[in-house]
Amino acid sequence: MSDRVDFLKVGSTTTRLTVAVELIDTFTGEQPEERLSVSAADVDTVPARNPSGFHLFLDLPNDPLTVVVDGGDGYFDLKETIDPTELDPPAVQLDVTPSPGYRFPSGATLLRGFVVDDSEDQVESATVSIRDTDEETVTDENGEFVLFIKNITPADVHRTDDGTRLIRIDGDDPEIHVAHPNHGSTTVRQPLEEGSITRYNIVLG
Repeated sequence: MSDRVDFLKVGSTTTRLTVAVELIDTFTGEQPEERLSVSAADVDTVPARNPSGFHLFLDLPNDPLTVVVDGGDGYFDLKETIDPTELDPPAVQLDVTPSPGYRFPSGATLLRGFVVDDSEDQVESATVSIRDTDEETVTDENGEFVLFIKNITPADVHRTDDGTRLIRIDGDDPEIHVAHPNHGSTTVRQPLEEGSITRYNIVLG
C-alpha cells in the first residue's frame, strides 16, 4: 500500500480522507486492468480515484462503511463492511475474484464447468474448491464456475507417456469438493492438465 494520506488540500479547502480502497485481482495479485465501479451502500457519494488506482472516500463519518464493488463482466460483485476507526493508515485492500467471464491468459491452468442438481437445474452460489489447497470459488447465477490453479511447482506435475502434464496433489488427481447449503455436497477426483482448460460438470444431490 502507499504511504498514509490523512488530508487532501485543494485550494483553501481541506478534505479529510475517510478510507482509501485498493482493489486487488486474486489471479494476478495486482490491480484489475478493467476499471470497476466502487460505491458505498446507503451513502450518497462517489469515491474519487487517484492516479495510483485507490478509491478515496472523503469527508464521511467514521462509522462502519459498506463498500460495494460492481464486478462487471470479469469479476464477482463484492460487498464488504469496513470500520475506518480500525485502520491506521486509513487504507484497505479488497480482493476481487475472477468470474467465468474473466479473460484469463493463455497457458493458465483452469477448471471450468457447471454445477447442477438432480433435475439438471443450475445451482447458484455453490462453493467449488480443491482439497488441500487454497483454491476456491463460487458458481455464478448460471451455475457456472471457473477455478484457477496457481503456484504450481515441478513436484506437482506428472508427465504421462503421451506427454500430458497432469497436476498431482499428494501423488493423486486433485479432489474437487462442491457444497451448497440447500443441495448438499460431493467430492470427486478429476485429472487437471497443467496449462490447459479442463471442463467438468458436477451434479449435487
